[in-house]
Amino acid sequence: MNHLWTSLTDQDQAPKKVTACGALYLWKTFFIGIVVLWIGSASAKGQDPIIHAGTIEISEQWHSSSVHVISDNLTISSTGSVTIDPGTIIKIQANRSISIHGIWNSVGTIEAPVIITSIKDDQYGGDTNGDGASNGVANDWGNLLFEADALTGSNQSTLIHTKILYGNQVFSRAELSITNCEIAFMQDNGIEFRNTTGTVTRPY
Repeated sequence: MNHLWTSLTDQDQAPKKVTACGALYLWKTFFIGIVVLWIGSASAKGQDPIIHAGTIEISEQWHSSSVHVISDNLTISSTGSVTIDPGTIIKIQANRSISIHGIWNSVGTIEAPVIITSIKDDQYGGDTNGDGASNGVANDWGNLLFEADALTGSNQSTLIHTKILYGNQVFSRAELSITNCEIAFMQDNGIEFRNTTGTVTRPY
């Protein structure tokens, strides 16, 4: 949309007389223009958050155009898979966890890492929960759990260029590949493998 702003006196014409009705029209036009510009600005910041909870039993792809909020415990079933695009921000509510029995592929890049963090963390995605300025702290949310029956081999879950912040722990009882990831400000061990093998390469 192109906006043309002009003065009450056009350089190519004689000065115009503005009546009360004309002034009101100009004010309404100005006000509507500001509202349109404000709406356009707000839209440019992204769509409303996408809420996730319950069980995922199919394949899903999470895009970076919206912040994704885990509002309650989330389970990826043995038939489910989630692929997360570079630059995607995932925020988790207090005491909520993600349990993976299928596949969780968090595939970020150096320029656009995937962020998994607290709902209180305004550094990423802004004030998603509308509580005013706030920062995340350790144990704001629960665990990222890779369960023993999660898929293995060529179908194993992966974390690539992913930042995991302000939770309790990343815990894996399944094969898991971690490459160039940052796991920080956690309450317990950053990551723990139990009764399984895992691959961690080139940590930050």
